[in-house]
Amino acid sequence: MEKRMSTTGSSSSSSSTSSNSPQATTPSSNNNNNNSNTNNNNNNNTDGNKEQEHDENIQNGFYSISCLNCRKSHRSCNKQFPTCSDCFERNQECIYECPKKKGRKKGSRNQKTLATTTTTDNQQANRTTTKSRKQKTNAATSPPEATNSSSASSSSSNNVVGVQQQDDYTDLLNLINNYSPSSNQSTHQLIRRIYQPYVRMQQHFLNDSIRKRTVDIFFEVVGMGYDIISRPKLEQLAFDYMNDNIEEDGIFAKNVGFQVSATRHSAKAMLFAMQAMGEQRMGNLDLAHKAYMESRHQLTQSFDNIDNTYVKIAYGLLSCYLAGEGDDVTAHYYLNNLQHALERPATNNAYLLLETGDISEPERQAKHFNTFMLKQKVCLDHNNPQDLNIWEGFISMYTAKTHENPPQVITDIIRRQPSPQLLAVVDLIISVMNTASKLHLFTESQRKTSAVYVSMMNYSAKIAVLLTLGIQGGALLDNLADSVTALTDSDIFMLLPCSAIHYFAIAMNYRVKQFQFVQAIIQQKLDTGRSLMSIFEDQYEKHYFEMVMKDMKALTRMNTRFKRVEKYYSTLISNLKAILQWKSDRMVEIIQKIGFISEHIGVEQFNPYQNTLHNEQVIGSALSKQALPSSSFISSFSSFEKNTSAPTISQSDQQLLLDSLDNLLGSSANNDEFLNFDIPDFTSQH
Repeated sequence: MEKRMSTTGSSSSSSSTSSNSPQATTPSSNNNNNNSNTNNNNNNNTDGNKEQEHDENIQNGFYSISCLNCRKSHRSCNKQFPTCSDCFERNQECIYECPKKKGRKKGSRNQKTLATTTTTDNQQANRTTTKSRKQKTNAATSPPEATNSSSASSSSSNNVVGVQQQDDYTDLLNLINNYSPSSNQSTHQLIRRIYQPYVRMQQHFLNDSIRKRTVDIFFEVVGMGYDIISRPKLEQLAFDYMNDNIEEDGIFAKNVGFQVSATRHSAKAMLFAMQAMGEQRMGNLDLAHKAYMESRHQLTQSFDNIDNTYVKIAYGLLSCYLAGEGDDVTAHYYLNNLQHALERPATNNAYLLLETGDISEPERQAKHFNTFMLKQKVCLDHNNPQDLNIWEGFISMYTAKTHENPPQVITDIIRRQPSPQLLAVVDLIISVMNTASKLHLFTESQRKTSAVYVSMMNYSAKIAVLLTLGIQGGALLDNLADSVTALTDSDIFMLLPCSAIHYFAIAMNYRVKQFQFVQAIIQQKLDTGRSLMSIFEDQYEKHYFEMVMKDMKALTRMNTRFKRVEKYYSTLISNLKAILQWKSDRMVEIIQKIGFISEHIGVEQFNPYQNTLHNEQVIGSALSKQALPSSSFISSFSSFEKNTSAPTISQSDQQLLLDSLDNLLGSSANNDEFLNFDIPDFTSQH
C-alpha cells in the first residue's frame, strides 16, 4: 500500500514539476523530438524517392504496370501514361500507382503515413488534370484559372489545326519553363505533351473550331460530289455525338444492339480520316499524318464492322490519303476492303438509317458508295509519266458521274487499238462530266475546281491520243501542253486531288521530249550566223523555256502536298531541272565570254545581240593590238590568265578564236536563277 501511494505521489510530483517547469526536459522527450526530426527528414527523402520511382516506371510514354481502373475491371491496359486509351475512351480518371516492392524497407513504419499522403497528393493532381481534360472535351471551355496550369492549358487549346509544328514546340518550351514542383500541375501534363500523341490528337479534334474547319474542308474541297454523307449528319457526329449528347439507347443501339462506344470508334475513324485528307490538301503534312495515325488507331476497334457506314468511308478516305503519300500497297489494302464491303450484302440497314434517316433507298446509297470507290481508285491507276493508257480511268469517271456503265461502243473504242475515234470519245466523256457538274448543287468555288480538273483531263487525254497515234510534235500538241500549263497558274490547281498529278505530268513529259527539237532549231539558227542570245529572244524559244519553268514550279508546289510526286515522278523533275541547268550553263559561258572581251577587246563596239559578222569585225580589229593566250586554252574557256610575254597570235589561231567566240556568244537563261540578271552595259565603259 505504501508502495502504491509513493508511486502515485512521485508521479504527481513529476507531473507538477513538468507543468511548472516548461524548460525541464526528460530523456523520453528528447527521443520524441529526435524522432519527429527524423520523420521530417524521412518525409523529404521519401518525397524525392517517390517521385524518382514514379519517373523510373515511365519509359517511352508507357507505365510499368496497368492503371488502377483496368486492374479493378480486369481489362487489358495499354499502359500509356498519363492516360491509357481505355480510360480515355470511357472518360474515366486514370491513376497509376508505383508497384509495391516485396520485403520490409528500413524505416518503412515511419514512411507508411508518408506514402499514403504522397499517393493522395498524386491522385489529387491526376483528378485536377482529368477534370481539366473533361472540361475541354464536354464544353470546349477555357482551362482552369490556376496560374501555372493556365499558361500550359491555354497553349494546348490554342494549338488548332493549321498551326505550324514550330508553334507546338514553342508551347512545349513554355510549359517546361513554367513548370515548378510545388505547383498543382505535377509532371503529368508535361509528360502528356511529350509522350501522348493520340491524346493530343484527340484534344486537337475536340476543339469546336477544328471540327468546323474539318467539316468545311471536306464538303468544299475533299468530298465535293461524293454524296456519301449529308452535312447535317456529319455536323451532328462532330458536334453532338462526339460530345456524348446522344443517349446510349438511341437509334443505333435499338436497331443493332451494339454499344454506342463501338460506333463512336468508327465515327472517330471517319472524322480523323476526313481531317487527314483535308490537311493533306491544304499542305499541313505533319498534322495530316497525325490525323491518319489516329484514324487508323480508332479503326482497329471496329475494323471488321464492314456494314458500318463510317468504317466504309474511313476505308476510302485512308486509301486516297495514302495514295497521295505514295504508299500504294497500303492504299490498295484499304481500297480492297472497301470494295469487299460494298460487294457484300448488308445484313441489315440500321447503319443507313443512322446515317441518312431513310431506309427505303439502299440502292441509291450503294450507287453513291460505288462512285466514292471509283474516285479513290483513280488516284492509284498511274505512277509513271510515260504511261499513256489512261482510258480505264475515263471509264471510271463516266460511271462515277452517270452511275451507269458506258455504252458498249465506247468501251470497244477504248479497249481496241488506238484510233482517231478516241478523240471523239474524249469529247463525249468530258461533255458528260461538264453536264454532271452543272446539274450538281456545287458552290461557286466547287464549280471552278471541277472545271479546272475536267479541263486538265481533256487536254491531257488528247495529248495522249496524239502521241499514241505516232504524232510526236506540232502546233496542236504544243497548244494542248500550253493549255495544261496555264491551268497550273491558278490557285485552284493546289486544291486538286492527287489523281490530277498524272494528267498534267503527261503534258510536262511531252515538253521534255521536245527539248531535242528545240536544240536542233537553235543550232540551225546558229549556223546562219545569229548569236545565241538573240536566238533565245525569239518568240518560240523564249516561250518554250518559260513553259518549262512554269511546269517545274507546278510540280514543286504539288510536291508540298503529295509525296507521290517525288516518289513516282522524280525522273520528270530531274529532266525539267536538266533543261533549266542547260540554260544556266549557257549563261555562265556568256558571262565568262563578256568578261574575256572586256579585258582584251574594245568592248564599246561589241554587242552580244548583233550578228556574228559584226562581232568578228570588232574582235578582228583588236587582235593585232592584244596579247592573247594559245588557241587550245581559248577553246576550253575553263580559266584564263593574262600572259603579257606571249607572242603575237598567228592567223590560224585568230580564226580559231573567232569560231570559239561565235559558238559561245549569246547564251542566256530565263530560269529563276538568271531571270533577274541584267547584262552589263559595256557601251558606257572603256
